[in-house]
Amino acid sequence: MNMDDSIWSLLGLALLVFWLVGAYNRLVRLRADVNQSFAALGAQLDQYSGLVSSWAMSGQDLSALQTLLATVHTLDGALHDCQGRLHQAELLQALAAAVSEFDLHWQRLGEGSAVANDKQRLSQDVARLRGLYNDAAALYNAAVGQFPALLLARALSFKPVHPL
Repeated sequence: MNMDDSIWSLLGLALLVFWLVGAYNRLVRLRADVNQSFAALGAQLDQYSGLVSSWAMSGQDLSALQTLLATVHTLDGALHDCQGRLHQAELLQALAAAVSEFDLHWQRLGEGSAVANDKQRLSQDVARLRGLYNDAAALYNAAVGQFPALLLARALSFKPVHPL
């Protein structure tokens, strides 16, 4: 092996190492974006409990309040189950169902109350953050599924996440 071959071999190896580091950093950054967007969505969903408490203070009917509290409890449990397990479709489906169930009950019971404006603002924020999470998940999943990063993703256990 002459000197020119050694230089080309080292150059090729250096390019491969730089590509691997770059691809790894991209996957880590995209996964962090997914986790951050889910955390922001989770913080908004946590505010539903406070909203129901405010609604209860406004003197609403007790049976309606019990239904909403049960729904918020289900929502809190589904949100907790998803933490760190965004690659498990059934957990995200349960969370999406709990959000839909809360919205359905709230629409039936919360209109005309003193907290109706807060409810509308919070629902809009949740919808916006849900969209941001889904966008981040789509970008991450595209990166994880793209060849040749796919090989790195599989080797280092970067699993696709599911939209909400």
